[in-house]
Amino acid sequence: METTHADMILSVIYELHKQGIYHFTRSQIRDLLHINPEKWNSSFNPVFQSMRADQPGGAPGVKNSYRNIFKRTDRGVYILTEIGRELINGITEKPVNIAIPRFETKATEPDESTSGLILSLATKEHLGQEKLLFEEKVKQLLLNAEVYHQAFYQSEIFGKPCLYFHQRALETRKDPTSIRHLEYIYAMLVAWGMNRPGKNGAKMVSFKTFQESIYRSRECIIEAQSFACCEMNAEKWNVLKDIFKSIRVMVSSTSLVGNSKAMHHILPNIIPPIDRKYTLLFLLGTKNLKNNLDTEWDCMKNIIEAVFIPVSTDKKFIVLADDWMRRRDEFPWDTSAFKIIDNLIIGARK
Repeated sequence: METTHADMILSVIYELHKQGIYHFTRSQIRDLLHINPEKWNSSFNPVFQSMRADQPGGAPGVKNSYRNIFKRTDRGVYILTEIGRELINGITEKPVNIAIPRFETKATEPDESTSGLILSLATKEHLGQEKLLFEEKVKQLLLNAEVYHQAFYQSEIFGKPCLYFHQRALETRKDPTSIRHLEYIYAMLVAWGMNRPGKNGAKMVSFKTFQESIYRSRECIIEAQSFACCEMNAEKWNVLKDIFKSIRVMVSSTSLVGNSKAMHHILPNIIPPIDRKYTLLFLLGTKNLKNNLDTEWDCMKNIIEAVFIPVSTDKKFIVLADDWMRRRDEFPWDTSAFKIIDNLIIGARK
């Protein structure tokens, strides 16, 4: 049976997917197939295009079952569509026996549910892709800051209870273990949709469990309240990691979203609120999370280091942010530099 270019491309995607590597680039596939750029551009690239769901081509010889199997999530970065995942999951062996290097990764099949999994970025290739993605997102946020800021406030997607408990939680954070402060955080989390009705809705732990977990981290929290994002070092990151891994917010084993939102209202100058719909989808092109505290911490730390700190320390952004925060009546959600960046990300998705 003749081996087609589409078979060869699919073989690489299949093997990367089985290794837990869900985002890929053209150059990555080309290099793993050991094809020079000239040959790729003349014969493989048209086939690659015809396999895309978002830009179907007309290359001859591509099976219908190989069409619409992946799409672009960011500049030069692709991920399998639902059709592609079904195709890959139904294959018992690679379409073509091409040797693909094994990478150290423990990620599993991505899932769009609220208890899903984060894509693996454990390989050098993916760490490089993540860095490039973040650099592009930083440029995008800085270039379009005023547009995204306006889009956020025009959307009016968050109700007044969300804003009220957000502001109250921040105002009472000087005593991080006071009942009043913790009750405001707890109410804020409910208002922000972290506890939903129904069997499959997100569920928070009891207030007592949440309160006790904050008490256990009290000394670390007090120390971290003096941290500045431009002065972070390994020791300070370890303090934040200890807090992240100690506090309990959600009943589910996924902690990133709930913990980051709670920590933001205790440490707003160094921890941003992170969610699936806006933060992860905008920055990583996926809403999926892996249920592992260390992996989730690494994800949050990478996002802070590579996106929130570079944006918040940009000279032009500092001028804009200072102006917006002074105009609190007009922009009540602009409560810190990191929250403003979160607002821009939400605005970018609108």
